[in-house]
Amino acid sequence: YDASLAKQTPLYQESHRAGVSIYLQADSRFYETKLTDEAQALTAQFADLNADGRLDILIGNDFDLPDYVWLYTDDGFVKSQPFTATTMSTMSFAWGDVDNNGRAELFASDMHPYSDAPDIMAQWQPVMDNMMHDMMPGDVQQMSNVLQVWGEDGTVQETAVQRGISASGWTWSSQFG
Repeated sequence: YDASLAKQTPLYQESHRAGVSIYLQADSRFYETKLTDEAQALTAQFADLNADGRLDILIGNDFDLPDYVWLYTDDGFVKSQPFTATTMSTMSFAWGDVDNNGRAELFASDMHPYSDAPDIMAQWQPVMDNMMHDMMPGDVQQMSNVLQVWGEDGTVQETAVQRGISASGWTWSSQFG
């Protein structure tokens, strides 16, 4: 991704360089598979999200673009949305086993004020006004960090608020675990 080029010319987004592609090896060659034509990806992860033993793809997008998940199946990569909440502008992903059950949880960082003190909010208000948009029905994005915790039944629950880690200021990267 080239943010500078995208600002200079809108043609960048229309070029074949935009989006998310993977390259799979077969017959001693690599073949491109285009997963999406649109992305503002700041982070990518390969992890077994559905506990089937295969690496899936997770893309964290900036600029209000929803994050993407593709599960690896017998039919190739299939787009999915296993999360009930995601960040609005994903800055980073990090993994850690917070409940010591042997399965790592996923932390995603976003930009959100760490305090509601008037002086802090005054600094953040222009940014928040610019970033907030009308939510579409079914939109799972929220302007805060999220911590995805997998249940025994395979469902995912967002727990950052209840664990006190939903806000960390202007967070570009994270380390967790």
